Amino acid sequence: MKEIIKRLKDVLKGNKKSFWFDIDGTLTTTNGNDYENAKPIVPMVVLVNQLYDAGHTITLFTGRGGTSGKDRKSTRLNSSH
Repeated sequence: MKEIIKRLKDVLKGNKKSFWFDIDGTLTTTNGNDYENAKPIVPMVVLVNQLYDAGHTITLFTGRGGTSGKDRKSTRLNSSH
């Protein structure tokens, strides 16, 4: 994680960037398909919030529902931000 942050600091010098993140396994941990009880990976959530606060564009992706066909629009990633 420290190496990622170090590299990002170098990248962030200059123009605003767009960052894309997958939710499961990157920003949260899940037990199988139990998305309602997903737990945040706090250092990654903090990093995404810092990037956003610095004016960068953040896009989140997920494969949730990709194999089950279940509509998960009502499931939200909790954030204190």
